[in-house]
Amino acid sequence: MRIVSWNCCGKFREKFTKLTELDADIYVIQECENPETATHQEYKKFAENALWQGYTPSRGLGVFPRSSLSVKQLGWENCLLRHFMPVAINGLTLLAVWACRPYIEEYAIYQAIHYDKFNSEMVVIGDLNSNKIWDKKSARIPSGRSHSDVVSRLAQKGLRSAYHYINGENTFALSGRTVSFKDFVNREWNADDLSNAIELVLGVQAQKVIPQEPMSNNGNWRVVIFILAGFVLIVIVSFIILKRRNNVN
Repeated sequence: MRIVSWNCCGKFREKFTKLTELDADIYVIQECENPETATHQEYKKFAENALWQGYTPSRGLGVFPRSSLSVKQLGWENCLLRHFMPVAINGLTLLAVWACRPYIEEYAIYQAIHYDKFNSEMVVIGDLNSNKIWDKKSARIPSGRSHSDVVSRLAQKGLRSAYHYINGENTFALSGRTVSFKDFVNREWNADDLSNAIELVLGVQAQKVIPQEPMSNNGNWRVVIFILAGFVLIVIVSFIILKRRNNVN
C-alpha cells in the first residue's frame, strides 16, 4: 500500500491532479479545502471517498483513499486539540496529523491522551512540524512534549520512523533534506516522518520527494516584496537623516 502525505499550503483543488501522478492508495493532505463545500467538480470527484476535518472550509486535514478502499473515522476524542484524524482503512489504523501551533507539543498531548490505543500495527503520518533540533525550545515546558520525547514514546509501542529505518539511520539523526518548503528548494530540513511498526516497515517504501523546480506560491512573493519594501524604507529614512544633518552643519 502506498501512502502519501503532503502539506499543500491551500488550494488543493488546483494541485491534486499533479499529486495523483504518484498513484498512491491513500493521500493524507494538510491545509486542503473541505470537499463537501468545494465547487470544483473534479476535486469533489477525486474526494468522493475522503474524510475531512477543519475549523475553516478553506484549510483543514483530509484523508483521500482510493474509492475501492473501505474507510471510516474512529471515535477518538479530540479534546479541543487540532488537527488529528484517526481512521480505519481496510482494517489499517491510520492517524493523520496536521500539528498546528504549538506544533509537536500539541501532538504530544494528543498522543498521551490516546496512548493506550497506539499499537505496533498502526501508521502515524502527516505534518508534525517537528525536528530534534527544536528540542531546546521545549525546555520551557513540562517534560514529555519534545520531539525526542514523542519519538521515544512511539518506540515503546513498536513504532518508529519508516524513513530512518529504510535508510539505515538513527531515528534522531539528521543526514540531509527530506522536506522542501514552498519556493525555497535549496533550504534543508528533516521533519515530519512517517512512523509505523518495524514489522510493517518492510511493506512501506519511505522516500523523500524533492521538486527540481520551485513551485509557484504567491505567499513567498509577498514575503519578498515586504523585505524589499522594508529595505527601501530604511534607505529613505537614512537619506532623510543624512540630509538633515547636512542642513544643520
